[in-house]
Amino acid sequence: MFQPLIDDARDMIGRLHQSAERGRENVPSAVMMRFSEFQAWETAVHNVAQLVFGDESPALLRWQSLVDRRDALMAEAMRKDVKRGEYYGMIDYFHLAIGALREFEATYQYHLAARTQAPEPAMPPEPPPYTGSQPLTPYEPAAPRQRVTRLADNQWELLITLADSTYGWLSDVVAAREASGVVDPAAVARLAATIVERVSAQTRRGA
Repeated sequence: MFQPLIDDARDMIGRLHQSAERGRENVPSAVMMRFSEFQAWETAVHNVAQLVFGDESPALLRWQSLVDRRDALMAEAMRKDVKRGEYYGMIDYFHLAIGALREFEATYQYHLAARTQAPEPAMPPEPPPYTGSQPLTPYEPAAPRQRVTRLADNQWELLITLADSTYGWLSDVVAAREASGVVDPAAVARLAATIVERVSAQTRRGA
C-alpha cells in the first residue's frame, strides 16, 4: 500500500543529492524536484494514511507531526550550510518520512495477514430433505430494488455494482483499520461512500 510512496521518496532523495552536489543551474530540469511534485506526494501520503487507518488515528497524527517539523529541519540545515542546506533539509525530511512509511506498511500488512488467517465463519446446518409431508411454499421473486432513491436531508441512496477486485481492495482497507481483521460489509459500503464524497468535493474545488 505504501511502498510506491517510499520508492518515490527515494527517487527524490537521489535527485536532491544531485542538485546539492552540482548546483541547481547545472542539473537538467527533469532532475530538479519541483514543489508541485513534492506537494502531490505529501498529500498522497496523508490521504492514503487517512484512508487505511482512519481520521484521528495515531498514524495520521504522527504523519502530521512530521509534516509540521519539515520547516524546522530545513531551517536547521540551512544554518549549517547556507548554499546547500535547502537540499539537505529536504533529504533529512524524506529519510524520516521513509521510516514512518515503513512502519505504516508493516502495520497494514500485519492487519491484512490477521484478516487472512481469521477462521471462516461456521456455515448454518442444511435444512432436512423434503419428504413430501410438508407443503411446498410457492416461490415468489423479490421485488427489484430501486437503484436511486431520494432520502431526507438532501441525501441520495445509490445501489452500485463493483468488480471483485474493487470490492477486494475496499475489504483489505477496512480489515487494516479493524484490530480484529473482520470485514463488515456495512463498513465497506461506508468506505465506498466516503471515497465518492471526497472525490466529488475535490472535483468541485478544482472546477
